[in-house]
Amino acid sequence: MKTSSFSSGQLARTAGMISGMILLSRLLGFVREAITATFFNRAETDPFFAAFTIPDFMYYLLVGGALSAAFIPLFSEYLAKGEEEEGWRMATTFMNLTVLLLACFSVLGMLFARQLAPL
Repeated sequence: MKTSSFSSGQLARTAGMISGMILLSRLLGFVREAITATFFNRAETDPFFAAFTIPDFMYYLLVGGALSAAFIPLFSEYLAKGEEEEGWRMATTFMNLTVLLLACFSVLGMLFARQLAPL
């Protein structure tokens, strides 16, 4: 059995960096919303936000929810057990399936765009 290539300190630094990036993302999202509200009126932004709701929800559901609830604990468990190769195989499979699923939703969104967002 191989030992994990991550030490506790490295894992804590990596987790801290990811948490910091998520916090930065949320702050920048708030700034984006404030700027949008300042420069555009509702008649201009409503169609954009209506069209953006579906892909944003799909991303949050598939990547955000699955990543934090299932992938990260499972991947960490593989690393903790020293099964790094198996962990990376699982990570690659997860990412490939996510990209494939999002691509399918994108194609469906393009095909049914007129029905989803009638003008």
